[in-house]
Amino acid sequence: MPLKANIRFSELVPRRLHLVVLLLAALMVASLVYQQKIFTRFLEEQQLHASSQAVLATLGHLEADLLFAQESARRLAGLMSFSGSDLALEPGSLEALIEENDDGVRRSRRGSFDARKEAGIWIPASVNLDERTRKHFLRAWRLTNLFGQASFSERLVDAWVLPLTNGEVIFYPDAPNFVFNAGRDTDYRTTDWVKLADPAQNPQGDARWTKAAFDPVAGAWMVSVVVPYFEDGVWAGTVGHDLLLSELFSALVVKSQVGSRGLLPLYVVTKGGDLLLKDVAMPGQGEKIPAEYAPILARASPRGLVAETLGDDTYLMAPIPALDATVIYRLSGALNRAALGSMLGPLQWISGVLMLLLGMLGYGVLAEDRQRRQQQRAALEGRNRELAEMVAVRTSELAAANQQLEAMMLQDHLTGLGNRRAFDQTLERVWATAQRSRQCFSVVMLDVDHFKGYNDALGHPAGDACLRTIGRVIKESARRPEDVALRYGGEEFALILPDTDLNGALQVAELLRLMVMAQQLPHPRNAAGMVTISLGVASLNFEEDKAPADLLARADAALYRAKQGGRNRSEADRPRHLPSPEAGE
Repeated sequence: MPLKANIRFSELVPRRLHLVVLLLAALMVASLVYQQKIFTRFLEEQQLHASSQAVLATLGHLEADLLFAQESARRLAGLMSFSGSDLALEPGSLEALIEENDDGVRRSRRGSFDARKEAGIWIPASVNLDERTRKHFLRAWRLTNLFGQASFSERLVDAWVLPLTNGEVIFYPDAPNFVFNAGRDTDYRTTDWVKLADPAQNPQGDARWTKAAFDPVAGAWMVSVVVPYFEDGVWAGTVGHDLLLSELFSALVVKSQVGSRGLLPLYVVTKGGDLLLKDVAMPGQGEKIPAEYAPILARASPRGLVAETLGDDTYLMAPIPALDATVIYRLSGALNRAALGSMLGPLQWISGVLMLLLGMLGYGVLAEDRQRRQQQRAALEGRNRELAEMVAVRTSELAAANQQLEAMMLQDHLTGLGNRRAFDQTLERVWATAQRSRQCFSVVMLDVDHFKGYNDALGHPAGDACLRTIGRVIKESARRPEDVALRYGGEEFALILPDTDLNGALQVAELLRLMVMAQQLPHPRNAAGMVTISLGVASLNFEEDKAPADLLARADAALYRAKQGGRNRSEADRPRHLPSPEAGE
């Protein structure tokens, strides 16, 4: 009997160990399932955070474009506002630019007009073209040319001036037949493009955005920023830029999210619930947001992004302050689950199998010495990671310090522009690029008129403040990322304009000269009564210029001629193609 009892007991021992191993494996699998839930929630939160950051970045770029449009329109309105004495000095002949067509409308001459390079003119027969009105349209044409070619961001499609007398001057390179499509009965004076600038509605003369509107002449839906301008203090018309709604939708697409994570722009809606955009289609006239979305729209905030859940989907709502509107994105729950499932499915299966095997083998491999070695190895690896991270941080800090030091060596401490050393390096680099690509570039040299007299009269602190203001205006005039503004030395500055011919550089120079005059800096010893600048322009001549110094010498010579010619003017190293608005001043 005792022998049989011992045999039965020994047979039970491995069975009990087997049950213990299975129990441990079951506990491990349950732990894995719990951890997978936690990990899934973590991934969902990370995905929502990444989507929110992508939306904010996208809207940041759009808001920068809209603010740029507002500022550009304000500047055009400021230059377009005039007095009777200003208008009398406006040069040129309107008849050289327009002709009367069979329908009685006066338009740009078809034979010489190129909408891709200049503004078009459309004047109905009802407009009385007296001498003052002719000068008015000439001024509008000249300034619209400057702003149309120098002030666009990638979102804007045109620049225009609408006088209250009716008619329009517009730079619209994507619609060359615009001025010819406008008929004798076309009249924009009853639209928001004009009414929003009316001092009765807009007493402060602020930049205002219109509601979405269809322009039958342009054949497009758009929103527009409008600003009033004045003649002798009296409202005389409206200037503005247009933003196509198709471009607005394109600007709102979060490209890194579409398809991979299911983040799609759904609606752009005004505070009153009117739709500006509806998914990928235009809304109907007066169409409102669907009623089921009203509860989540009510929780939108003008101060930042808000996430709300409705049904199976998550909606991200963020403000577009310039348009007084809210954009709503939909984060599809079905697509999210599919994406998470594709990420977690294989991992769950493989981890489950591995955990089960580890559980079955665990009782034989959890010896004390192996645990100790694993702990020591983990500690050593952790220390190695810490050391590697410390080395990476120190290396990054050193690189940042070196980069900051190098930037300081190339920066003018007074104006924040590049200094003479930066000018020499930039000129050499652009010269080498032009020689390889055979693309022209231009240099604009400019000098503050009678600056010594300014310093003598007002003192050096005022002189420094004047140079800082000039530097800021020059930097603002460098519209393209590749354009470079620098301080050459003393009161002399420079602009380097890659891929720009002489005509384009002259237009930039003239715009810059007008922008400096618009600052209205008093100058007691300048005949103009304010601070003005003289500019010299030269473009690369592949036949004659053998070194950057040759091009620079021609720009300096042109600047000298501008000084000798009476100052407050732009000169080039060959006769100008464009008339100077202030010639003879």
